[in-house]
Amino acid sequence: MQGGDGSVTMTVYAESTSAAADGSAGSGGAEAWSQSVTATVHPVCWYEQDRTGAEVAEWIDSDQAEKEYSVHGNWGGIRSYIESEYPDYDSYADDTEGYWYKPWCDWKYYSGDDPMEYQKLAGDFRSNGPVYVPAGESAPAPEVDGATLAQAAWDSVTIPTATISYNPMYGDVGATIVGMDTWVWATGDTPKEVTVTATAGSTTATITAAASMLTLQPKDGTATCTGFGIPWSEENDA
Repeated sequence: MQGGDGSVTMTVYAESTSAAADGSAGSGGAEAWSQSVTATVHPVCWYEQDRTGAEVAEWIDSDQAEKEYSVHGNWGGIRSYIESEYPDYDSYADDTEGYWYKPWCDWKYYSGDDPMEYQKLAGDFRSNGPVYVPAGESAPAPEVDGATLAQAAWDSVTIPTATISYNPMYGDVGATIVGMDTWVWATGDTPKEVTVTATAGSTTATITAAASMLTLQPKDGTATCTGFGIPWSEENDA
């Protein structure tokens, strides 16, 4: 579904497996969390409503179109070029309800950082030229490129926050003991792998992100663990 601003509705499904190995949610590999959302994504290129068939025909036949195009430089065949942009425009000269739609692109919706790639994407889309849509019919549906859809999908979901438990843990305040090693392990929905899949129109994109360790940042330093730990027990400690 296309919004009035050119945005497109996308459906997103996300799921993660838990890194916890203590029998809590996910049980260390089973699905621990999932989320389904409906959101919008704006394509890099889409179709903007132009003028009615009658208005475009009058614009071309009055030579106003040639005058406007001549501002960008005088070259031969201006009229032929304009007519090629609006094929069979004269067939819609009496239509005051149908509209031409022009291809349009905007850098601000581009998720990459390569201007040349953007120029190619925009150039390919604009080469399609305007499309005529009779009254009562839907505007041309824009195509959302995979990279744009993937980024929008990832931004639309809330990834579970990593949580931990540790030992020793003293009292209700959860204090540990100075000068003793602290045993730490992942709990709850701490994600080990997250997969996000989104569909908008005919485009589907999937992102998979995986984690392999915990990095802990206590106030007095940083500790990195290989893996996600296992719950403390006298047997494990031994």
